[in-house]
Amino acid sequence: MAVENAEWEQTAREWIETVGGFKLGSDSLQHELKNGIALCNFINALQPGSVQKVSKLPGPFNQMENIKAFLDAVEKYGLAKEDTFVTVDLFEGRNMKQVIRTIYAIGRKVRKIVV
Repeated sequence: MAVENAEWEQTAREWIETVGGFKLGSDSLQHELKNGIALCNFINALQPGSVQKVSKLPGPFNQMENIKAFLDAVEKYGLAKEDTFVTVDLFEGRNMKQVIRTIYAIGRKVRKIVV
């Protein structure tokens, strides 16, 4: 099961990088996404302007605001609430499996739009 999760995480990482047009660092996916900047840039690549303000300032409040902005944007993009994670799942690393499921759900949504 751990190998399967590692493969899912790697696939999610690669897709975020491909769609977003940027390279994540080599730290864990949780660490790389925790500040919310990459997620906001990712959803803006799919739906330009969906996150108007992305804070690059350090600090937990700004990071959680970015994550919340991403979650609001994916809801507007059409993801069902049950397909999304909650801020602490990512910020505190409580449920990375749900974070990855959200990335996969975005992928399914993109395929429906493109096809």
